[in-house]
Amino acid sequence: MERSIFIGILISGDGSNSKNLIANYLHQKVSKIKVLISTKSNDTARNFAESYGVAYAEIHPWNEREAMNVLQRHEVDVVVLAGFLRKIGSDFIQAFPQGILNLHPSLLPKYGGKGMYGHHVHQRVYENKEHTTGITIHLVNENYDEGEILAQFACLLDEFDDPTTIANKIKTLEHRHYPEVILGFCKRLQGAV
Repeated sequence: MERSIFIGILISGDGSNSKNLIANYLHQKVSKIKVLISTKSNDTARNFAESYGVAYAEIHPWNEREAMNVLQRHEVDVVVLAGFLRKIGSDFIQAFPQGILNLHPSLLPKYGGKGMYGHHVHQRVYENKEHTTGITIHLVNENYDEGEILAQFACLLDEFDDPTTIANKIKTLEHRHYPEVILGFCKRLQGAV
């Protein structure tokens, strides 16, 4: 078997999904998280990553070229976006041809596109009285939320759900399914499946 697939994670928020990935799922033979990059100062994420032996970098203000350099220095094969709120440019996409994965908090193509992230999505789902919502894990291309869909997972909503409870249901789906989809993706890349 080849070496592990090396993963770099990009975050813009508190990093709960990145912590979940680092702590529970992706320190194994198939895939290894090498570096976590944040677009803002985040001592909690830094301390957490470093406690697991994962390198940490902050790039603020955001500079895509600098991020590419950090990822390449760590020999990253696959980039994982986990609450990353910047558009990825074509040079960045071309630099990581094995894949850049994103997690979107709706069942695309619903509630995708520029400005549709986090609470903005949950508010729209609530306002439109949706009966189901979920997450989409997809590859990144030059357009917001339009890359190839790798997996979708749904949850039911009821009359008592509001944007906060919707967010909680989505977070549960994210923590349960993002790691397994990333691992499956890495296994396919490695030819282990």
